[in-house]
Amino acid sequence: MKLHIIQPTTYDSAGKLFQTKKRWVIGMTLPYLAGLSGPDIDIKITDERLESIDFNRDFDLVAITVMTRSSKRAYEISKIYRDKGKKVVMGGFHVSFNPEEAKEHCDAIFIGEAENTWHEMLNDFKQESLKPVYKSDVFHDLKNLPFPRYDLLDLNKYKVKFLPVQTSRGCPFACNFCEVSHMYGRSYRFRPADEVIEEINHSGLKQAQFIDDNFAANRDYTIQLLKKLTPLNIKWTCLWTIKSSADEELVETAKNSGCYHINMGIESISEMSIKDMAKSQNKVGDYERSLSLLNRKKIFYSLNFIFGWDSDNTATFTKTLDFIVNNKVPLAFFSILFPQNGTKIHQHLSKEDRIISSNSFDGRNQRCTFKPKNMTVDELEGGTWKIYQNFYSIPSIIKRVILEPRAAYIHIVFSNFIFRKAAKSLQSPLDYY
Repeated sequence: MKLHIIQPTTYDSAGKLFQTKKRWVIGMTLPYLAGLSGPDIDIKITDERLESIDFNRDFDLVAITVMTRSSKRAYEISKIYRDKGKKVVMGGFHVSFNPEEAKEHCDAIFIGEAENTWHEMLNDFKQESLKPVYKSDVFHDLKNLPFPRYDLLDLNKYKVKFLPVQTSRGCPFACNFCEVSHMYGRSYRFRPADEVIEEINHSGLKQAQFIDDNFAANRDYTIQLLKKLTPLNIKWTCLWTIKSSADEELVETAKNSGCYHINMGIESISEMSIKDMAKSQNKVGDYERSLSLLNRKKIFYSLNFIFGWDSDNTATFTKTLDFIVNNKVPLAFFSILFPQNGTKIHQHLSKEDRIISSNSFDGRNQRCTFKPKNMTVDELEGGTWKIYQNFYSIPSIIKRVILEPRAAYIHIVFSNFIFRKAAKSLQSPLDYY
């Protein structure tokens, strides 16, 4: 059996397929699905960002992982293969949130986690009895997960060779915009620490990217894991909350175990906006203290922001820019609020008849899909691009980066100039990942 697993690319601001010779970081989905499939299947994985799809190559089954940003392209790829008489299955967060939409574009969809249904689908395909929907009624316990097939990747195509590793799934918080809490509820599961260590050792790489939705959500487990990591002498990066960055013992343990970079979704510097999004774990008054601690420990970090909350207005962009430049934040990413189907914010805006676009692709292309309360759609979209361009302007880069020697200095400087180029061309720097 020949299986083709595909991650579609996105489109650039000119409407062309966005393709590059290299990616910044290694993705986990394709090699993980290959590992989940087992050794008896002939597997080809294609990241379309890095490699054009050879539609003339013969495969028995095509599997496409779909994110909202890439959904338009995913449906185009599926049509080409189905027109050739091939069966296509789809999964991923976008499919789980938009199952009726996705079903129109493929032969079978996955809703939720694939571990409990992937082999059922493969067996059904072999028996020519593919079901239209595969949905697991229980969450996986994350024990005995297969090792991803990183041997199927050309690691020379990645600038930052941090191996994706999963230590947990879910999040104990319930932010009203978050897709994770909608997908998993408030369940939070973590892998046996020794199995995480075994996977890192098996990979042979000395750099790890923990791709958890909220690394360190269980503090005791995280401390235990980090102490087991320390003897490995690796570097690692993760996503955790700004609240975790205020925990000096946790930060110190992270530093000692090889922490290289932390990404944090602080989302807003406005207490009212934090309240709007129900992100009570973020304490705006503690932001500067947390960032100062990371700076003192010489840990490289980046911040995520979301604009468009009911308490936001055009002044929000200026206030945010002043805060992050004055605090010499190394990297930042800015997004427009996207009310994903099924989330609480989508329900709220729908009830107020403020959803203006049902095209889910728009929401991940820096377009506003709802009516903002205190600014126009154009002001929200324009303000988001403007803060990107101002944050990655030459004066800002000099103040925040060039004159601020710190850990990962070369990486930070290089990233800032790459993202400056992206922002000027209205290409989201997030696409580079």
